[in-house]
Amino acid sequence: MSLIEQRLSKMIEADAELTSKFIFNARIDDVSLKSPKVDLLWAKGHLVIELDGAEHRGRRMYRDDRHRDYELVCAGYLVVRIPNEEITEDFSKALEKIRSVVRLRRASNGG
Repeated sequence: MSLIEQRLSKMIEADAELTSKFIFNARIDDVSLKSPKVDLLWAKGHLVIELDGAEHRGRRMYRDDRHRDYELVCAGYLVVRIPNEEITEDFSKALEKIRSVVRLRRASNGG
């Protein structure tokens, strides 16, 4: 795991609402996808969290990321992107975003 993933992993495991939900650097096996590796996966909630560092700012990477998001959405996953800077500058805001989306997915899936 990258340093930012290690930091977020510790934050998630220390959070009563999020602990044990996410798998880091998980592959999604789905016949409609090319088995992409995602930063964080909550399989039960069909939720993907992607952490975007500086390498994601180039034109080609930006385009490729959006295409992968499209494929994940078509396969039934919700994709949320969080810039690495947000985690380092205001980790409580980043955690609250993740909690909010988890709550939304629970409510829409009935549990």
